Amino acid sequence: MADESLITQITEYVRAGRETIGLFRAAASLLPKGDKRDKAELEIAAAERSLKLSEAVAARSLGYKLCQCEFPPNIMLSAGYHPRHDKEIYKCPKCDNQVPTKAYFEKRDKFSAPIKAESGSDWVSGRRRRR
Repeated sequence: MADESLITQITEYVRAGRETIGLFRAAASLLPKGDKRDKAELEIAAAERSLKLSEAVAARSLGYKLCQCEFPPNIMLSAGYHPRHDKEIYKCPKCDNQVPTKAYFEKRDKFSAPIKAESGSDWVSGRRRRR
């Protein structure tokens, strides 16, 4: 994985960016309603979107999974390991999408279980007899 100091630096960068945007948002709310305030709010929204995109790029470079439910993408977080397959599961905090999907585990269960053939006890011997 990435160096601890790099992760700390990226975390600090994101935190500082969010605080700065919060300050801009507070300052924009002090402006009287009108064109200047509307323009300031649009600029702040664009800055928030850019910060979220740079956060996603940094997360991807650190090996995190990204969910494509919206743009900029959301960072998927670990939800633990699958009990039978010992594979880590990642979930999107916004839409609850999961990687690997439940269908992946169902398919894996289906193909990892021995297939009983008419003439054999497992799929290998059943395959050999069909030839």
